Amino acid sequence: FPQAFAMDPLPATGRINSGLVKLTCPHLVTAIDALEDDGFIQKLSTRLTENEDWQSAATIVHEKHSQTRYELINEEDKLDTVRSKLGDRAAKALMDSGVAGSTSTSLDVKCLHAWMGDHLFQ
Repeated sequence: FPQAFAMDPLPATGRINSGLVKLTCPHLVTAIDALEDDGFIQKLSTRLTENEDWQSAATIVHEKHSQTRYELINEEDKLDTVRSKLGDRAAKALMDSGVAGSTSTSLDVKCLHAWMGDHLFQ
């Protein structure tokens, strides 16, 4: 199975994709579901709040997601489409967001699937 694939944040369908990477391997998805069910989101979020190296690394990854989104939605008409669908405030939040919609300074791990997908693309 393919492990993950990159997603166009503004495909021809016009539906906005907030994520840039989608985990697709059913075995990985099931394994990560089990980790999330076992509380690993909270465990990793706690570790993130306590570890400055992890915080720095997470910030870099979040900023890279935002930068990539700006590179992919780089024409004014594409930005206008996003603004018309979401409104100015939500469009800015989308464009500035990192992994799983997080801000660059977020200390929450929202979705292990999204982080694994990002890791596979590094």
